[in-house]
Amino acid sequence: MGRDSAKAKRDARAERRAEVEGPATLQCLADDGGTTSFHASITDLSESGIGFLVYAPDIHLAPGTILRGCVIVIPGRAPVVTDLEVRHSQRIQTADGRHALRSGCRLINAKVDGSPRS
Repeated sequence: MGRDSAKAKRDARAERRAEVEGPATLQCLADDGGTTSFHASITDLSESGIGFLVYAPDIHLAPGTILRGCVIVIPGRAPVVTDLEVRHSQRIQTADGRHALRSGCRLINAKVDGSPRS
């Protein structure tokens, strides 16, 4: 697979991605599907998807996993409650040498302040 096709696969969202700066977080609670609660650092966000880093070594997110009732918290904005479908995950080493799980997910039924997003 060439470099351009790998980038195209990674950038599958139709909408422009906005890089998120600052302490934006994703909070996922444990659910009956076996997912353990975790917090993640959001890296990018679009109308249909989210990218994030999880530093907890015991979190594994397989493609197709549905994460229910996740909360996206960006300072100065209303929290967004959404279910997420994991599209891809891979272990990476960040620029500062830390190991993390980099995941990309599709937003499902996102709601701001309890109301459906328009």
